[in-house]
Amino acid sequence: RGLRTIIDGMAQRRRFGVTHSGSVERLDGRLISANEAARITYGVQLMLSFALGRFIAPAVPTGLDDDDRVVWQQWAPWMCDPIRGQQGWWSRRDIEGLTVFADRFLRAWDDPAEHDIVRYLSRHVLAANHGPTTTEARVAMAVAGLEYLSWVDAVLTRGRDPKEHKNLPAKVRIRELLVHARIDVSTP
Repeated sequence: RGLRTIIDGMAQRRRFGVTHSGSVERLDGRLISANEAARITYGVQLMLSFALGRFIAPAVPTGLDDDDRVVWQQWAPWMCDPIRGQQGWWSRRDIEGLTVFADRFLRAWDDPAEHDIVRYLSRHVLAANHGPTTTEARVAMAVAGLEYLSWVDAVLTRGRDPKEHKNLPAKVRIRELLVHARIDVSTP
């Protein structure tokens, strides 16, 4: 009753609200451990947050056994932004785009070689888009994310010498990243 009252009050002020629900099951029907459930929950949280351009959070992730008894719950001080105020890239009219993105994001999230990269970059993008953050901090977070991505691309993926990469000015590293990703670098 208390949680419902809080949710109703936030929704009335149009700041927060329950916007989605979901469930996770193994294709083979086996149970999911609490650690796996927490990892999956956080991955889905970051994926949806990234798509919406704001931190979203699960209300109370709950695990059930075969008899629908609660065997796991995660109560946490999740970071959650108001519904309005941030700009996301995903258009709600493009369900297919979100489906493709979710598949790619969660595959990378589940890949030990890519997990930390996805986590780090997602958190930087979200922090750079966070409403209360100062403009200076937003720019710094965005640049830090781009520099990290340039490191992943040039050093980890294409094999550039780490010292050589570090010695290049940031503007050169970021420009190379954008050119390699076929992103127009001309100033409008």
